[in-house]
Amino acid sequence: MVGYHTPRVIYRGIINDGYRSLNNSFFNEPSAKWSVAGQVVGIAVGDEDDWARFNDFTSRPGSDFAWQLSAGFHLQEGDTNLEPNGGGSDDVFLGIVESSLEGDGWNLYTAGYYRDTDGPSTSQVSYKDTGFVIEAGKWVSKHFEAYSRYDITMPDSDRPVENEDFSTLTGGLSFYPLPHTNNFKINAELLYMFDAESESIVEPNVNSSVRASPAGDQWVFRTQASIRW
Repeated sequence: MVGYHTPRVIYRGIINDGYRSLNNSFFNEPSAKWSVAGQVVGIAVGDEDDWARFNDFTSRPGSDFAWQLSAGFHLQEGDTNLEPNGGGSDDVFLGIVESSLEGDGWNLYTAGYYRDTDGPSTSQVSYKDTGFVIEAGKWVSKHFEAYSRYDITMPDSDRPVENEDFSTLTGGLSFYPLPHTNNFKINAELLYMFDAESESIVEPNVNSSVRASPAGDQWVFRTQASIRW
């Protein structure tokens, strides 16, 4: 990986094994024929010495307004997530843009995602999948912050199966017991997943709490405590 930092902008680039590759040698399978990725992230508004404020999704009351923008891409030839029968994608392009706004006791984060993958090697189809997320938070008292999030994954309609949208609405509350630091917090959130997992490209995952399901209307209640240092 290489990087170049200016007071307001950071540039990064990397040559890697490929999308979803294992942590293995460059010469071992599965690895792409070649794979590169890059990112540009900058502070459009705000203190150029306060990059750390964007490390979490919160902004305490009394904070100045700040705005961070980011864009990244990933491009590779040869898939690293081949199906057992070898019918995976040949080439992959990923792109993401992000915006993070923070102010006096509030924050707003948005991101858009794009993925272009070739279909099975026996076809000439290219699948273009997109996704979007928006999250907003507001401090409601000295120690509590309420937040809400909506995300949606939109697969290419040309996919023969798993071509339906998958969306989630989340509401949560964070508790910060220490008055002057965000390094320790406890939060609880309720998620409602509108759509059927089995009809989308979203995969069941214990970390995202998505369960394998032929129908929608999944409910998830999740709590966690986090410590940073």
